[in-house]
Amino acid sequence: MDNQAYISKEIEFQLSLVHTAQVMKDFCVSPVGRYLLERASEAEESAFKEFGTVDPEDPKQVRQVQENARIPKLVFAWLQDAIVDGNKAAEAITELEDLENEQ
Repeated sequence: MDNQAYISKEIEFQLSLVHTAQVMKDFCVSPVGRYLLERASEAEESAFKEFGTVDPEDPKQVRQVQENARIPKLVFAWLQDAIVDGNKAAEAITELEDLENEQ
């Protein structure tokens, strides 16, 4: 594969990341996205409140509350990761296009 073909393939890949980021942004403001984000936020808040009632000597209960707190954080992290990856991809596309134009 020559350099020009490699750059074209890389731009195509980066464009897919930009597209995914836009889909995630659109999802977050859609009715379903807002519902799920609200539910995740409520679950995170509930788990935080649970920490105050957990017996620190009961490892099973502590683990359960930690798991309840971890799941909503993952939802937020996955959405944020997709958006950040898309932003980075947009920057990479600009650099790749500059490189492509130099050739």
